[in-house]
This record gives sequence, structure tokens and C-alpha cells, in this order.
Amino acid sequence: MSLVVVALAMVALPAYSTTITTFTDLASWQAAESTVQAIDFNNLVAPSGMSFYAGGLTLNGVQFIGYSGQSSLGVMDTTSWFPTFGMNDAAFMLVSGPSSYIHVVLPAAVTAVGFNLLTSNGGLPYTIKIDDSQLNVLGTYTKATSGAPPVAFFGATSDTPIATIDLSLQGPGSAGTYALLDNVSYGNASQQTTQAEDTPEAASFLLIGSGLVGLGIIRRRSVSLTVG
Repeated sequence: MSLVVVALAMVALPAYSTTITTFTDLASWQAAESTVQAIDFNNLVAPSGMSFYAGGLTLNGVQFIGYSGQSSLGVMDTTSWFPTFGMNDAAFMLVSGPSSYIHVVLPAAVTAVGFNLLTSNGGLPYTIKIDDSQLNVLGTYTKATSGAPPVAFFGATSDTPIATIDLSLQGPGSAGTYALLDNVSYGNASQQTTQAEDTPEAASFLLIGSGLVGLGIIRRRSVSLTVG
């Protein structure tokens, strides 16, 4: 009987590992996910305006928090401040040092996320850190930007729920450098995948279990014949 329990336990407990796929263009990312919500930050400020949110900002269930020595998360009218990028409003971080970053907290069970990134001075690259709900790092990536259109896109799908994303610039930038985030979309990956080498097939477990059960039956018969 114990052998049967072990065999069933082996069938019920396969090993999985996190697989993240990243995307550099919106169309490819959209083909790999089903979007639940999209956030564009529009109509949060007056034309030519700029507003700071010291305690963060929550939109459609997503929380955006700014961390910096000198400033907090804000939203600006980018059509006035940076008209060549062809955007409306966008969230931003006024960069004051290498410790500045935007912290994004996603709803539960999100497995796909995508967004646009740009910087106001020099096109500094971003560091993008993705964590799960236990603060385990699922991946850290670099995304290049330019000081002119087109706007950079970063997307990711995961077989493990994505809980938080940290966005920071690589380098402090010059005075008045802004790190900007726009068009944040999130949802579910259309295909959950795992690494094949880490996921034994169920059929293999059944074969192993059947073999163990068979050995147990043979052993019991052998003991019975010896006693008889």
C-alpha cells in the first residue's frame, strides 16, 4: 500500500520552474497575451500641466509609487513637454540620483505586462526588475531608449504571476532628466509554458508508479509462497 501512495504522490507533484518571455514590440506581445486592463494616464493633468503624487497613484487596480531622494511619482502632459513623442499624458520620475525608481504593484494572478518607456535627456537605458509575490526576482532586464521617437516598448509573459515591477534609469542623468512610463497594459499569458527538462511527463510518472506497484505485488506473492 505504501508503494501505491508514493507512486500517486509522484504523479501529483511534478516540478515546475519559472519561464519569462520578453518582447520588444507591442504586436508580438499582444499576440501572446489577453489584455485585461490598459492604463494611459490621460486626463489626469491640465494641458501643459504636471502633478506630483507623494503617496503614489492607483489606477485600474495598479499602484504606481515613486522612490527618490528629491521627488515623487508624477503625471505630466507630454504633448506639451515632449511633443515629438506623439503621446498624451504619462507618469514620470524626476531623476535625482541612482536610487530613483518607479515601483509598480500589479493585481493578483497577472502573467502578462507591457508598457512604453522614454527619457527626456539622452535616452538613458532602463533597468527593469520583475518580482513575484514572495519578492523572488523572476528576471532583471535592460531596455534601451532614445531621446527621440519612436517610444521604446517592453513586454513580458510569465508562467508565474508577476507581482511587482521596478523601473530605474542606468545613471542619474543630467539636471531635469525625467524617466517616463506610459500605456501600461496587463493581463494573462495566452500560453503557460514551463521548461521541458524540469517537468517530467505524467506518463513517465504512471510508468514508474505501475512498476513500483508491480514490484510490491511480486514481493507479496514471494512472501506467501515462502510461508506456504
